[in-house]
Amino acid sequence: MAIVWIKEIRNYHPNGELSLRCDDGGRHPSVGGKEYGPDAWMVLKPPSGEPYSSLRPDNMAVPWSFNFTQKLWVRSTINGLSPMVTVEVRGESGWDDMVIRDDEFRELGKVDVGSQGDAPGINHSWWVLALHGDGNVEFHCLERQGLLRDEALALGRFLIDFSFDVVNSTAKAVDVIVGDKKKKKEDDAAPQPSPAGK
Repeated sequence: MAIVWIKEIRNYHPNGELSLRCDDGGRHPSVGGKEYGPDAWMVLKPPSGEPYSSLRPDNMAVPWSFNFTQKLWVRSTINGLSPMVTVEVRGESGWDDMVIRDDEFRELGKVDVGSQGDAPGINHSWWVLALHGDGNVEFHCLERQGLLRDEALALGRFLIDFSFDVVNSTAKAVDVIVGDKKKKKEDDAAPQPSPAGK
């Protein structure tokens, strides 16, 4: 499967926290020599006098799902609300996708991250995961080996819209953005009106 490396975690939000917990089998991320096991939360506090706060973890990747037993938990805490999603890499027909699920296991969205098989030089990618000032959490692709499955464009960002549902305060929408073009999840296949006179 493709490997999605997390090279940096950033927090731009003035009073929000970004927390991560990574269950990736035997691979345990570390920061400054401190190792984080599958039950340990890595917490990034708001910036203090700088544009953003930052952590640069070693050995941290979005886990391969292995029947959903491994995953990365991503939680933001802003004004007492703490929506959470899980992220995993899942193989489909020779290609791997980074898949986002809400806290009730519903699939919110996915983005292609490379061909299957651990093949350095072909399917590794490097990302910044950031909590932004508007409360959204985004995966920003720094570099990716090889081409996208459908188009030879640089992968821009994977946006998790942490907007709140009145009932359960959970993440409810995901947009997948490739380069500067947003891939719409609805209305793409809807018939377009014919030009006047045709």
